[in-house]
Order: sequence, then structure tokens, then C-alpha cells
Amino acid sequence: MNDQLIGFYRGTSPDRAGRTIDQIWAWTDSELELVHDYIQWLFPSAKPSQFNAKAPLLDEETVRAFRNDSELRARLLRSLERMLSFYGLELRLSAGCPPCISKAGNYSERRANWQEAPAGQLNHNLLRLTRILEALTVLGLEEYSAALCACLETIQSEEPDSIPEKTLSFWRQAATPR
Repeated sequence: MNDQLIGFYRGTSPDRAGRTIDQIWAWTDSELELVHDYIQWLFPSAKPSQFNAKAPLLDEETVRAFRNDSELRARLLRSLERMLSFYGLELRLSAGCPPCISKAGNYSERRANWQEAPAGQLNHNLLRLTRILEALTVLGLEEYSAALCACLETIQSEEPDSIPEKTLSFWRQAATPR
């Protein structure tokens, strides 16, 4: 089990840079955009990060811990809600209904931050969304991953020039339960 990642998620230990999950949740949108080594902590993967060699990795025991612990999943959901706000999206929950994610009131001002990249450059925020979808799916929040993917599909259909079709295929794959 990745005890450092579990401790980080429980709020009992920091990441390798000395930051707690509560500190990261409190960051401004500018901080979330400018810092690049936290997303692997909020949304871990079994695959090594090409951008953060020291990022924690998921193993079977850590995945089981998230899937079996409602507190860990609730904290993962809080990470999702923070990132949704960063992207100009919002989560809506209604009793007896699956989660729904849609554009928030600040979508117009936030969308440029994650949909537009300088010509010829990779948009790291599109990669972050893939990581978020995958982590939600693997760690037991499949309904939220499906809701985010559906929202992104809707945005892509409304604004096809802003999100490449190839990116959408990566998102669909990441949101598909294994």
C-alpha cells in the first residue's frame, strides 16, 4: 500500500513538497494553473507521470483502500469539486439521481485557461482531465467520472474547435471502468 498517498489523502501527512491536501484545496486558480506537481497527488495513477517522477503510484492495496473507505472517496470527491471550479464546471447532486456535471456561472472566464494552448504546444489541462477521469474510475467514483466525461462530450459538441476529437477519445477511455 502507498502509505504516503493514503496519509496525504487523510490529511495526516504532506506530499513530497511538504504541502497538505487542505493547503492545495485552498489554492487560488492561479496557483492551480502555475504549479504542476500536485495533480498526481490529488488524482493518482498506477502509471508513472512523465511530468513528476516522484509522484505517488497506485497499487492494488491502495485502490482497495479507496474503494473500501467512504472517507477517502469523500475526500477524492472534494478534490474533484475543487478542480471543477478551476475549470468553470460544477457538480450537481439530487437525491435518487446520478451526479451531473455542467458548466458553472464562471465557465466563460475559466474555459480559456484549459481549452486554449499556444500554437503547437500541448495543453496540460487536457492531460489533467484525463488523469482526473481515470482516478475517479479506478478509485470508486465511476458515476462522477461518467458525469464529467458526459459534460466534456457536451462541451466538445458545442465547441468542436476547442477540444480535439482525439482528446475526447482519451477521456472516454479513461472514464470506462476496467
